[in-house]
Amino acid sequence: MAVRLRTRGSSGLAVYKVKKKKKKKRRSREMKGIERMVRRGAMADSGFSKRYLREHRKSNRKKKDGWARDFSDNIYKAGKRGRKKLKIRRLLRL
Repeated sequence: MAVRLRTRGSSGLAVYKVKKKKKKKRRSREMKGIERMVRRGAMADSGFSKRYLREHRKSNRKKKDGWARDFSDNIYKAGKRGRKKLKIRRLLRL
């Protein structure tokens, strides 16, 4: 069933918008947990990559060959961000 929303258009006339129903995810019960773990892993990897690139650029702006000098610090900071995104306790439901 569609929902109708009534709003006023720029001309002052009533405009009806129809919202479509959200589709349900198609997956089996057995795969639900595995899918959640894979998605969280991908999100953590994405968080790690974004943070590392930001720190890499920042180090390069600050000093000559800064990315090489600050490599271990940048990896540490990025790893911290990745671990936050992963949330192992929540993943394993401890």
